[in-house]
This record gives sequence, structure tokens and C-alpha cells, in this order.
Amino acid sequence: MVVNLTLFLVALILGLIAAVLGRPKPPALDAGRLFSVCQSALLWGQAEEGDDAVAVWTERVTAALLYNPAGRQGWAKLDDPAGYEIPVPSHPSERALVEALRGLEPGSARFERFFADDSARSALLDDPHALGDDYDPGRWLGHGCDWEALARWAEPVQAAIGRRFEHHHLVVMAAQDALEAAGALRGALAAHASSVLLSTQGCEPSPSQGEALAVRLRELVKTPADRLVLLVLGDAGPLALEALRCDPVLRDRVVAVLLDGCPMGGVVRDPPAGLAVEERAAWLGEHFTQSALDTEIRRSTPYCVLARLEPGAIPPGDGRTPWGHQRVEEPPTPASGRRPIAVVELGAAPADRGLLDPGVFARGLLLVLAFLLGDGAPRA
Repeated sequence: MVVNLTLFLVALILGLIAAVLGRPKPPALDAGRLFSVCQSALLWGQAEEGDDAVAVWTERVTAALLYNPAGRQGWAKLDDPAGYEIPVPSHPSERALVEALRGLEPGSARFERFFADDSARSALLDDPHALGDDYDPGRWLGHGCDWEALARWAEPVQAAIGRRFEHHHLVVMAAQDALEAAGALRGALAAHASSVLLSTQGCEPSPSQGEALAVRLRELVKTPADRLVLLVLGDAGPLALEALRCDPVLRDRVVAVLLDGCPMGGVVRDPPAGLAVEERAAWLGEHFTQSALDTEIRRSTPYCVLARLEPGAIPPGDGRTPWGHQRVEEPPTPASGRRPIAVVELGAAPADRGLLDPGVFARGLLLVLAFLLGDGAPRA
């Protein structure tokens, strides 16, 4: 009897170990690379049916997409390569990139070297199948959603996106500085998911304005299943965070946030109405914390950050807000261990939003959000 019980316990333990080891794991990948490669594939899908498809595609990708596989902490590399300390372990081409930047003048020369060298071009133009299984769209979209289907935006991909966002409202938010671009993005998203455009007045993150915006956002939630994805452009960024900070009910309904070209740390010239550099940085340090944005539901909400860059800007940025000030750092984990905030770096894009078809940008966002809300969801 004792022997049988022992064998039973051993078999049970081995079964549990096998179950844990066999459980699907989220792909370990760079979300910024995924976002860029998806957009490159979509641009290929547009170009492949025309004449000189490869040349047209290459030109569009080179003009509209900014990515370098060795480009982590790009704001620091471009601004002060001489003082930049390369983290360990380093990317295979990271040291060569930093050394090259150290020998160039600030502005256009460094920008060109960073985003147009062979490594950067290869990352955007090479066959995406070479990235391996971790980047396979079928892992988070399902059967029939390979790279070819993604590029053509084929029916299986559209169906998968429809299922993923069936109970989600995509809320595109912008102040006056980005209202036209927000309207174009909302129009492109409307073909694939429920979407809404919200115009905000100013960007000052005051409690009263935050509460008013939170009320407008809560009104979009009609059923218990409804969830919100906030796509925030330009100067509306700090106000969107204030709305989330002051409303715990709203935070439970928001499953993802995009901060696209938002002056989260301030501006260097021609500032919009709102807080100065030091004030806004202090506000982030006090309010953008794991505790301040905690959720009743135990989960991590991805806060995706995308910077807008002008090629010759000094310091690197969009000509008004430095790259480093368009970011938010992931706050430290408190003693409770709860991590409701997961900052996801999507990299950079041109300050001239007209360089990329809004439809391609919208589909790229839907794809990377589908990944982050599915198999690639951050763990709380």
C-alpha cells in the first residue's frame, strides 16, 4: 500500500512538472522590432502588385520607418554617445554603432548613421521569416496568419483582429497639435474595430481636467465586457495619465495605452500651455507609479511609448520635445509586488506623420496590440 502511494505521488509530481514545462510561453521578442517589421510587411503588401515592387517598397520603408536592432536607449546614444555606457550583455553591433556615433557631429549625421546603416536597413528589409518562431504572427493571431497573410491583410488576419478587439473601444485622443493626425488614425482604425476620436483641451494635467476626461472615457463603456485602449497623440499625453490616476474604475477598464509623440517630460522651445520641464518630470515621479495607477484586477497594463523624431533636431527629438522627454520610465516594483504598469518601448517614428500611410500605421498598431493583449501580455 505504501509503495503504491509512493508511486502515485511520484507520478503526480512528474505530471505536474510536465504540465508546467509544456505550458505555452510568451514569445521573448522586441516589441519595437515587431511593430517595425509588421509595418514593413504591410508596405510590401501594398507595393508587390505594382511595377518595380522591390524598389518602391524599399523607398517607402526607408522614408517612413525608423529602427535599429542595436538602438536601445537611442535617446541617450544619439544625444551623448561619448558618455554612453553600453549595458551588458550588449547587442552584437551595439559597440560599433556607439563608436561610430562618437565620431560624428550632432544632428543629421548621427541620425543618418543610427537609422540608415546596413544593420538598420537589414532589420527592416530582410525576410521576416528569418526572425524565427518567436516572431511568427500565427503564434498570437492563430491558424492561417503567417507573414504572407499579414502582408496582404488577408481574411484570416482580419478575422483574428476582429476577434481580439471584439469588446474593445479604441479611443484616439489628441489636443490641437495632433488633431488632424488623430482623425486620420481613427478613420483607418474604424475599418477594423470600434474606434472613437476624443479632442482634449490643452495638455495641463490638473486634477479637475483629469476628472472631466475620465468621465468622458467612462461614458464609452456600455457593458461589463467593454474594454478601452487609449491611443494618445502629442500634447494630450500628460492629461490622459491624470485621468487614469484619478479614476480607479477607469483604470480597470483600460487594457492598453499608447503614448505617441507625447511631451511627457516637457519641451525645449515653443512650449504648449501646461507644465514646464522640471514640473512635469516631478509630476511623473509622483503620480506615474505602480501604486498610483494600481488596478483592482491583478494584471499589468502595457503603456506603449513611441517617440517622434526630426532628422536634424538637436537634441534628438521632434524639434520641440527631446526624445528622452517623450518617454516614461517603468516605475520600481513596490513591496506589494504588484506591477500594474509595464512600459513597452516601440521605438521611434518620423515627426512628419504624412510619410506613412495611416492605414499601415493603424494596422501595425493593431497587430502589436493584439500580441501584447494575448500571448505577449506583460505579467503582473
